[in-house]
Amino acid sequence: MAVIYLIVNFGMHLVGWGNEMFSWWQTLLVAPVVGFFYWLFLSGFRRFANEDVTPS
Repeated sequence: MAVIYLIVNFGMHLVGWGNEMFSWWQTLLVAPVVGFFYWLFLSGFRRFANEDVTPS
């Protein structure tokens, strides 16, 4: 649990949410939800992965 908290806390500092506005239990509860929506957002771009976007 301590390692997961450190990883999640470091990740939240990277995105600018690391100013201690969440306690440790809120961090562990919110992180999977935020991760799911982040994955959902990025998976929307997978359909463009094989397209050629170079100018013709």
